[in-house]
Amino acid sequence: MAAIREHVGDASEADAEEMSEVFYGRGVIISAMLAEAIRVAQDMHGRADIGPSEVRDGLANLDFTSERIEELGLAGMMPPFTTTCDDHTGHSGAWMIEWDGERFVKASDLLSPDRAAIEPLEAEKAAEYAEANAPWPINEDC
Repeated sequence: MAAIREHVGDASEADAEEMSEVFYGRGVIISAMLAEAIRVAQDMHGRADIGPSEVRDGLANLDFTSERIEELGLAGMMPPFTTTCDDHTGHSGAWMIEWDGERFVKASDLLSPDRAAIEPLEAEKAAEYAEANAPWPINEDC
């Protein structure tokens, strides 16, 4: 966020109060994920000129390590996670945040989903959706 403040906020391109809002932070994280997916896709395919299917490949191969998050200036904004062809979310968890009168602060430890309870429901509902919307394209490479 420091670089964004320097190049955007301090350059009077964004409202300082708006930059402290949770939605601004979400936008930064989403933008970083997309930029990283493009970088990964370019590396995977060995070229700068990529299209939608290559970006999809990048999104399915994200690896946000603690080191990479730090390098991008996003430390404390997101936990480490990876995505794969069959797991697009990474299931890294999240924090509860609250407004302290000046800024948003973490109000909890990292909260993680109960995958054992969720995965059977996901599989059931995905199968129902696929059957109701057949024919459903299948990525044979996954």
